[in-house]
Amino acid sequence: MHPLDYPLVVTDAATRPQLETLIDPAFLVTAAVRDIWVRDFGRISTHRGVFNPIFRPNYLSAGDAAWFEQGFDAFFPQLRIPHQPFNLVIDGGNFVSNEANRAVITTRVLEDNPSKTEAQIRAMFRDQLGIDQLAIIPSEAGDTTGHADG
Repeated sequence: MHPLDYPLVVTDAATRPQLETLIDPAFLVTAAVRDIWVRDFGRISTHRGVFNPIFRPNYLSAGDAAWFEQGFDAFFPQLRIPHQPFNLVIDGGNFVSNEANRAVITTRVLEDNPSKTEAQIRAMFRDQLGIDQLAIIPSEAGDTTGHADG
């Protein structure tokens, strides 16, 4: 394991005792997560820290997005990870980073943030997240999520 890695396994209360025989309990978080794709509605991170973007992708209704986000917000404080807001609509699956100053996103971020120009979005990534090199690639045809991690 890399020294900066801190893997966590999210489990429900009924399964936790079984996992404790296989995994160090320090790496277990007991919570009811509403979807397995936590990466999409969770937080994003760079060398500057952990950030909480706005999770309102256009492939979900606002109500569905809020439901996922509220479920995540119910257990995230248990992790005691400091984070700060990132006032851009983007989900974690559309943010692939080298954890330093480079990242790849798709053009979906432009569609999800129609009130912002590409230059404004690039400035937000640079100024807040420390992303100096941001590649904006086309979404793959037929991909409803428009994620860069596919």
